[in-house]
Formats: sequence, C-alpha cells, structure tokens
Amino acid sequence: MTQAQVNTGPGIFGPRTTAAVKAFQKKHGIQTTGNYGPLTRAALKKALAPKSAAPKKPSSTVKAPTATLKRGAKGSSVLQLQKALVKLGFMTQAQVNTGPGIFGPRTEAAVKSFQAKWHLKADGVYGPKTRAALEKALAGQKPPKTGGTTGGGSTKVTKPPVVWKPSPNFNSRNGMDIDTIVLHHTASNNTAGDLATLRSKAAQVSAHYLIGRDGTIYQLVDDKMRAWHAGKSALHGVPTDVNGRSIGIEITNDGSGHTPFTEAQYKALEKLVPWLAKTYKVPIENILGHKDVAVPKGRKTDPASNFDWTRIRNAVKKVL
Repeated sequence: MTQAQVNTGPGIFGPRTTAAVKAFQKKHGIQTTGNYGPLTRAALKKALAPKSAAPKKPSSTVKAPTATLKRGAKGSSVLQLQKALVKLGFMTQAQVNTGPGIFGPRTEAAVKSFQAKWHLKADGVYGPKTRAALEKALAGQKPPKTGGTTGGGSTKVTKPPVVWKPSPNFNSRNGMDIDTIVLHHTASNNTAGDLATLRSKAAQVSAHYLIGRDGTIYQLVDDKMRAWHAGKSALHGVPTDVNGRSIGIEITNDGSGHTPFTEAQYKALEKLVPWLAKTYKVPIENILGHKDVAVPKGRKTDPASNFDWTRIRNAVKKVL
C-alpha cells in the first residue's frame, strides 16, 4: 500500500487494504483470501524482521611482527614473519612448511635477502630497522632509491669505456629490477677464446661484460637484458632467478688460484663495478661471486680464491 491509500481510510480494513493483503499473500505463497490470519501474520513478521548481517570473513592482512627475532627463535611471531616474507616473495610456502614458527636457516636467508633488497645490513636479524622496512613493503612501498650500507653517496661515477661485442645469448628480464652483481672467472687465460665462447649461439652462455687480461672491458649484452651466466642459483640462500636480477661479469682467468688476476683487470673492475652499483642501486651485500649464488653449494668456485675482493668492495664503498 501507499501512504496515500492509507490516508483514504486510516484504521479501516477496506477494499484497498484487502487488495494489499492479497498481494502480500501471493508474493509469499499464501492462499490469497485477503484475510489477515496466523499464516499471514507469521510471514509479515518474518518480512519485517531485520536481516542478519553476513558473517565477517577473518582478516587476511599480514602484518610485521613487533618482536626482535633471530635464528633460533620460535613461536607465533616467527610464523607471522614467515607469512610476511612469503607474501613479499622472499620465501615460499613450501619452505615455511619445513619449519613453521621456527627461525631456521631458510628464514634467516630470506631475512638477509629482504634486508639486501632494502639496503639494510644483511645480518639476518629481524630488528627495528628491518621491521620498519617490512611494514613499508607490506603497505606496497618500494625500496628507497638510495642503495648500499655505507656512505659516500655523493661521489660521481661514469661508465668506463667499453668495446661492444654483441652476444646472441640473452632474453628479457621480465620486469625484474637489477639488484645484484655476479663476478666469474672464465676458466681460461685466452681472452679471444672467451669472447668466442660467450658469443657462440651453440654455447648458450653469456655475460654482460668480459674483462680481458689487458683490462679491456667488453660488453656483450645490454644491461637491460637478461644474460645467461649464473645457472641454477639462489640469493642469500633463497632460490631465485639470479640471471633475471643481476649483471654478470666474466674475468679472463684460468681459476686455478695460482694465476694472478692482472693489475689492469683490477683497475677495470674498480671502475666498472662501482658504476654499476651506483647506477642500479645495488647494495654491497649483493656484489657476489658465482660460488656465492650457485646451487647446490660447491657447484662453482669462481672467482678463484686468489681474487682480491677487498679492492673491489673498497672501490664500491666510495660511491655508495
């Protein structure tokens, strides 16, 4: 009924009220007598009752735990941290399932990887700084543009001269950002032979750069493309597509541990690696050797044990 219809006979059960009752009865599957009896009253009471709200679904929001955590910790806070790392792609659910709520080596490796990505000290300890970064990441923020864990960020660096020797062995990074630099030795002292291998379609291997024995820097693959140098690999213990997120640098050296890397090669690396680290905001924790990322551990040994990492890292620290 409308209020206007009621106003023609308020409180009087006339033909308009009878018609309205019949319409209600028809809609609710009741015999359309027009009489307001027990069945009609029950249906009307049900129709007038407030509808119950649908049960609320439990929140699926993943939050950063507040406690400081490190290897050996156990409990709900660790599980909360693991869930956050899974959501952000630093752990897999399968890895969590091997020790849910236990801060073991896999969780520690994932924390280190997250810390490196956010330019924090990659010590594997979940403390206040890591928590603050995790909260930002869970809120959808990206890591800061400023990279590294040491000062000197105002130093200007330019790309050193390179000789372009294109290789056909590359593909797309599929949107992955560059956050890692991987150094290799070629297992040869023949730069010309190394160039031939890295440029051979049949070899199916490549790197972005090759440092010859005389210090010449050859570029084989554009930085924005994915070179094929790391193989099956992990970053800080977390399986990932290292090729997709890294720059690969080969150094002509037989890898015996007895053949010195030349002074010219070190000087070239002291220019190239800092420029790459500065340009792509690569944290120093992510400047690694092939042996540091190869899976399984021990699959690779490069660069050889006589490689002077201190020289390269000191050069990088000056610009980050």
